Amino acid sequence: TESHAKKLAHLRGAKCKRVEVDADLSEARWGRLVADAGFDMERPAFILAEGLLMYLPDKDVTEGLFKQVRGLMAPGSWFMGCAFVSGLV
Repeated sequence: TESHAKKLAHLRGAKCKRVEVDADLSEARWGRLVADAGFDMERPAFILAEGLLMYLPDKDVTEGLFKQVRGLMAPGSWFMGCAFVSGLV
């Protein structure tokens, strides 16, 4: 929509830096590892969990992941993920 396009207009020409961080997402310290690798928690970010959520072993790990992500994201950030639900496939 036009309003959506206006909201995203400031992203034209945006560049990002991709940094790999070796971390176990079931451990609570992974958020600190991301920050230590240079992630700026004061700037809006786009976090993509593509092909990840359906492989998390249980509810506690999933909730821990979302809690850590919330702690990393500045206002204006976006999170996107995908998952397969066995009852719908």
